[in-house]
Amino acid sequence: MKKLLESWKKFLEEDEQARANFAKGLEKVSPDIRDQASIDFGTMAKAGRAIKQLYAKEADRAFLDSLKTIHWGRRMDIMNLIKDYQSLKRDELSASVYLPNEAVYKVGPWGLDFGILIKGYITLLANNMDDISSGAGAAYKRELPPERTASSGANKGVGRVRYPGDYEKFKIFVFDKEDYDPDKDWAGGPRNEALVDNWKIEAVIVPDTPDGRAMKNNFSKYLESVGIDAKVVTAGEL
Repeated sequence: MKKLLESWKKFLEEDEQARANFAKGLEKVSPDIRDQASIDFGTMAKAGRAIKQLYAKEADRAFLDSLKTIHWGRRMDIMNLIKDYQSLKRDELSASVYLPNEAVYKVGPWGLDFGILIKGYITLLANNMDDISSGAGAAYKRELPPERTASSGANKGVGRVRYPGDYEKFKIFVFDKEDYDPDKDWAGGPRNEALVDNWKIEAVIVPDTPDGRAMKNNFSKYLESVGIDAKVVTAGEL
């Protein structure tokens, strides 16, 4: 029991140290991206690069790699994403996050009930999406110079940067399992957010409705037509 308590204490201390290190690092970055909220995509992209670099140094990569990540949308949103997968897969994508054995609620944020289960590299994870406020991915391609997105895809930025000390005091970003405490929305869906890079589609999620079988068949044929090998499931079947 003593050894178990000592291990838990060490775990908590390491988690607190990660938040402290991140906060100290943020204090050293350019002041024009600290303690601000922005709708300028250039500023957001700059803030995103700095924050993701600091986050990568402190995050528990094994924990992040174990998580389930789902991008939710309307039916047509998901169909368009599948259609344009080859050109979009290099762009960072926002996703809701679940623990490996956590049941996936039937809807995502705002009651959205179509989605794609993706696997990729999590560059940033927050318990509340408002603490990233990344904006629409397509907007970065419209607003930023083409050379910024042509070679490696569009990397999403951060539209809200809080006072550095807040990141040490509060569990804003998820560095490890101890930090994982996602907010929920009115429909019961998660309001956390991960930015996921170099992702691939593992499954398409459709609503569990009376015409669910027909939707599964339709999406399966659509995936086959565009050359994507992925299953089609309901949220409860994940």
